[in-house]
Amino acid sequence: MSRAKTGAGSTVNPDSIGIYYTVVVFLCAAVLAAGVASVEGLLHAAAWMVPDYLQWTLPVAVDVFLVGTALATLALRKRGARWAAFGVAVVTLVLVAFSSTANWLYVFESTVPGTPDHLYGPWLKAAMPILLLAAVEIIAALTSTRNNRENSPLNRAKRDLKQARAEVRALKKQMRVTPQEVTES
Repeated sequence: MSRAKTGAGSTVNPDSIGIYYTVVVFLCAAVLAAGVASVEGLLHAAAWMVPDYLQWTLPVAVDVFLVGTALATLALRKRGARWAAFGVAVVTLVLVAFSSTANWLYVFESTVPGTPDHLYGPWLKAAMPILLLAAVEIIAALTSTRNNRENSPLNRAKRDLKQARAEVRALKKQMRVTPQEVTES
């Protein structure tokens, strides 16, 4: 009797270049979509506070800066500057909160009360900066984290074998008897 193969034992190869590129392309599309949606909300929110010719400054000052601080946090963590990374991460979270609030307020103020747009729209729009940050963080971590193969079972076994061979050579060297040592005994 044959058993159905469910694939339960199969795994995804984390080193597959096809999977890597697919994930990066999908996440870049998510960054683009979330960024456009968030920038659109910030452009409308900017109309409340600045003249028309300066409305582009709010999305640049908030969402572009948000992406920059998210990447800077990763770079600082990699360099071991934990307190600096923490400070920049706090700035990033403040920018996300500001952007989400501005997006939420824009949709809340521009929709008709009692409609689904008014009930759900603000929350969906407020999620865009959060999705933007999440996608940027995942892309940055995925593209900057090196594969740690040093601790794989095969590499551990190779290291152990190399160490054992070195120990055997050292023991053989100690056990060698020179002709002079034989005549002296």
